[in-house]
Amino acid sequence: MAQNLELDPVRQDYIVINGSPVPTDRVLEACYYPMLIPQNNWLYVNPGQGSLLYTLEGIKRAASVEQQFAAYTQQAIQSQVIATGKATASQVTNLSATRTASSNQVSVIPSNVQLSSQLSFNPV
Repeated sequence: MAQNLELDPVRQDYIVINGSPVPTDRVLEACYYPMLIPQNNWLYVNPGQGSLLYTLEGIKRAASVEQQFAAYTQQAIQSQVIATGKATASQVTNLSATRTASSNQVSVIPSNVQLSSQLSFNPV
């Protein structure tokens, strides 16, 4: 059963077909939610999940902001996506930085392991 709802990355909204959102297990949504939601403020998951990216909003720009962004992103993806087996690796790249904003690319390599290969059945 799918754990997330499919998102349109351009519109940043759910994809709706025939009036219902589409369930999905894609890595895009598995990474988007942990990065978007503030740590310990995610109602439907275990404590400690989410990210500290919200702490960078409104912060005075300094050279360390991109490093903090990369570290917070890596931490959220590592603990909530890679540790659960949905992905194998991630990389954060700073594309550009100005005095007021920065553009970053988050690359995640999805896991190719199927659920059926993770399960083992022992005869009774």
